Amino acid sequence: MPLWADSSGSLPHGQAGRWTPARPRSSEFSPSGSDRSTRLADAALCWNVLQHFYPYFDVVGTDWNVALTEALRSAATDRGRADFVATLDRLSAHLDDGHSVVTGPGEEFPFAAPFAWRWVEGRLVITAVSDSAGIDLQRGDVVRSLNGEPVERRYASLATRISAASDGWRRYRSLARMASEARDTLVLDVERADGRRHRVPVPRSDDLPPGFGRPDKIAQVRPGIWYVDVGRVDDDMFMAKVDTLARARGVIFDVRGYPWRLGIEPLAGLTDTTMTCAQWHIPIVSRPDHRDMAFDFSNWKVAPRAPRFRGRIAFLIDGEAISYAETWLGIVEYYRLGALVGEPTAGTNGNVNVIRLPGGYAVRFTGMKVLKHDGSRHHGVGIHPTVPVSPTIAGVRAGRDEQLERAIEIVGG
Repeated sequence: MPLWADSSGSLPHGQAGRWTPARPRSSEFSPSGSDRSTRLADAALCWNVLQHFYPYFDVVGTDWNVALTEALRSAATDRGRADFVATLDRLSAHLDDGHSVVTGPGEEFPFAAPFAWRWVEGRLVITAVSDSAGIDLQRGDVVRSLNGEPVERRYASLATRISAASDGWRRYRSLARMASEARDTLVLDVERADGRRHRVPVPRSDDLPPGFGRPDKIAQVRPGIWYVDVGRVDDDMFMAKVDTLARARGVIFDVRGYPWRLGIEPLAGLTDTTMTCAQWHIPIVSRPDHRDMAFDFSNWKVAPRAPRFRGRIAFLIDGEAISYAETWLGIVEYYRLGALVGEPTAGTNGNVNVIRLPGGYAVRFTGMKVLKHDGSRHHGVGIHPTVPVSPTIAGVRAGRDEQLERAIEIVGG
């Protein structure tokens, strides 16, 4: 934040002499989350940066002063580095910011498991199991407890540590953390379709490959109907198939994830006129406490590109789609490039800033305000489906992807 100054320093000049910081008692002192003074300083520093530079206080409605009191109280009594990660988690959760992630010494790492699961009809459901795992889990099993802790209680505890602008993103982020306290074995209590309960020990395993349980990265799922998983495809893969896709009767882009290595080229083949992305507003901070925050506007263009896709188009969306994925989908929404099938997206977009704190901690947050093309709010709203479809437990047990099935109906009709 800029200050008025002259050659002698900031204005107005103070009357006291120049302050010289005291030397630490030991030249070997290193900030650490095990040190109470470091934790208190980090909590105050983190809160202060966000107080001045987070651009969404006008829409999240949090009591940020109360959040500071809670964070300082917790930092003062934390028992070590891992506890302090949780304190910073809870502080950032007050922001309702899907980009906010805390990293640092002592953080919990996800339990690598040989199965996939997701929230379906408000319950935690096994959606796919590795054939080589050798565990007594079935697709459609409803998880009732983890290591003896009821799923509902576990989720309620985690939810206070997950910063999210939407329930869909919060639920998605919780999946990696549900088993985070497990070390070598996770014990699941599951309920089968017939109502019977089973206790299933699950050993730690290699991470499942991306897209486990979905079609291939680019696949013909019905005659003349093609599927593209934007989270697993890169530009070269897409361009190698672009002529085939352009001639297809229908193309389904799966945006239930993040287009890590794929540019905007797929959208350029869906238009005959130049399009723009949503509105980017970079904060210009000249006064403290986010008062009178101004913004520098920008966006970028998407020009038409051959070959032009002529078939019907659909996009699969859900709460996992965040940030750049929502940049994609915002263009789709405004220019009506295809049907949006599934569930609302995460509602968080914009560049990410990082606060680096003593002791090896870092806190990410959204540093740019994004508005929809028409100037309306995106944060906490996201992109809503034109064809709402949510998975069901019955569908999972039958091995169906009900969102993909509906998209196939739409583009194949």
